[in-house]
Amino acid sequence: MAASTFPFENREAANIISQDDTDTEPHKLLTDLSLHHAKSPTQVLAQSLGFCDTDHGYWWSQTASYLGQFLRLANYDLHQQDKLLYFYHQYILPSLGPKPCSGIERPWMATMTLANIPFELSLNFQENDFIVRFSVEPNSALSGGPEDPLNQLPPRELASTLAQALPNVDMRLFEHFKSEFDLPCDASAELRANLPDGGHWKPQCFVAFDLPKSGVVNCKGYVYPWLKVGHTGSSPSAVSWDAIRKLHSDTYSIAPAVETLQTFLDSFQAETRPRVEVVGVDCVEPSQSRIKVYIRSKSTSFRTVRDMYTVGGRLADTTTTTGLEHLVNMWWTLFELTGAHPADEELSMLHDGLGGSLFSYELQAGRPLSEPKVYIPVWNYVQDDMKIAERLSRFFLDQGWTRFASEYTSNLESLCPCPGLSESVGRHSYVSFAYTKKTGLYVTAYYNPASYPAP
Repeated sequence: MAASTFPFENREAANIISQDDTDTEPHKLLTDLSLHHAKSPTQVLAQSLGFCDTDHGYWWSQTASYLGQFLRLANYDLHQQDKLLYFYHQYILPSLGPKPCSGIERPWMATMTLANIPFELSLNFQENDFIVRFSVEPNSALSGGPEDPLNQLPPRELASTLAQALPNVDMRLFEHFKSEFDLPCDASAELRANLPDGGHWKPQCFVAFDLPKSGVVNCKGYVYPWLKVGHTGSSPSAVSWDAIRKLHSDTYSIAPAVETLQTFLDSFQAETRPRVEVVGVDCVEPSQSRIKVYIRSKSTSFRTVRDMYTVGGRLADTTTTTGLEHLVNMWWTLFELTGAHPADEELSMLHDGLGGSLFSYELQAGRPLSEPKVYIPVWNYVQDDMKIAERLSRFFLDQGWTRFASEYTSNLESLCPCPGLSESVGRHSYVSFAYTKKTGLYVTAYYNPASYPAP
């Protein structure tokens, strides 16, 4: 593929970053509305707060301007934008690591996005509103080196920072899975030496943030089992289930939901069996947290999707069947399938990548297995970003979400002026689908801050 591009670069913010702001008081958050009329909140904060080093300044120009535009398009007011961007500046920016340097390859690179950028944005759409979310892959200058061969330390450092900064955050479940999946430094060095591609292997840990308009930031952690898998030779599913079972106690039990899900997966033939890919948690008091198990199938046939969504028919209540009807509509719309499309026919992969279909199942103490979410890697199976945007807009219109239907494509075009959506692929990474009794239908689109030219 051709080299990726940064269409979101904010030139004015970059100019502000290059100025000497060392005399600016870091705590002095600008709230002068007259400044907001002339500059965006990201520019105001850049000038007001400054940056510790050029790495922070670089990532601010490449990610915060993007985040700020999403907050504006999602109708967050100026106070909310200031507050959330201030949080991003103070607590998240330092975790993005060194900036890329032309001609210099780092010993470690991010794996969460196609262009190896440690930042991903998403928009969650519901009937009357939508909210902004983002995820980061914490790393540092030590990542990939002798002190931290496989980038295990920065997620713990960010977790510690968040636990102190956010009163509603509890990182105990996150720390449990980190401890279960991480390796000692000597084992990490040995594993890294035997990895292909100089150690640029698979993801290990992401931290995600929901930004509700109430202003209370919600934190989630996602931990991958790949390091322990590589070290022990066990399967990712076995490693993950073992770590989950260790949480069981007399006062905390998710055993029934675990058994239901495992029995279902064991019904597949070994060569087609979906496998656990990542475990996610809400960073709240453990008894209130969901444990989210993400399971990938290599198949993209709708027969498989339906089977995974209903857990082999074990979920057959009204909510599940109604959700399945909406899922059929979304699947057929996104991939422009005809009504006669065979349910067992696989999608045609148009762009190389991991592909398949991904599902998440929520395990919570004292509750049965709930409706799953479906994650669709649209960039693998749709020609370009314009077609994805147009088809999402069509689906929104089918739901009566007229505002989203009319604005989605034009809003995304304003955020991605170069290259245009019809010339790019990879701006959209996943589109997720969920339907619950509490929230009804909700859809989330995930975005890369860089794209590739469409073939």
